[in-house]
Amino acid sequence: MKIRFLGILMLSLCYFVSGSAQSCSGFYKTSRCGFKQSSDFKQYGQAKSAAVMVGKEYKYEAVLYGMKDYIVGACTEAGYKKIHLKITDKKNNEVIYDNEEDDYNSNVAFSIETTTNVEIAVEIVSEKDESEDPEQYRVCLGVQILWRKIPKMGFN
Repeated sequence: MKIRFLGILMLSLCYFVSGSAQSCSGFYKTSRCGFKQSSDFKQYGQAKSAAVMVGKEYKYEAVLYGMKDYIVGACTEAGYKKIHLKITDKKNNEVIYDNEEDDYNSNVAFSIETTTNVEIAVEIVSEKDESEDPEQYRVCLGVQILWRKIPKMGFN
């Protein structure tokens, strides 16, 4: 009886620990991300999610194909609202968008005429007390990328 109780207790503990572990896989697609998808835009395959440390910058490269409209947005868990998002053209290091100059707006829409390799840099800026070490905080961060073909406009 004692062994059976111990076994049930161990199983319950394993279930609780594995069930409460933080999984950020696909976070950018979840309702916790809070990013609303427009019906005429499609999910881009180079969107990403990861567990990150608050206060540390993370970068990755993506290819944005020409003649398309894009919406790029960053999201994180509740309580961490301020995200620094910067998109840079890798060829000439020209900044396409930096939300630091836009009151940390979490998303941007733009058009690309020619295929461009970009670097997307994101950082969760800690809003916690500065006396605390921001590196102790790990949270989910998502970078959402949506696209559509540039619609024909004007006279044919």
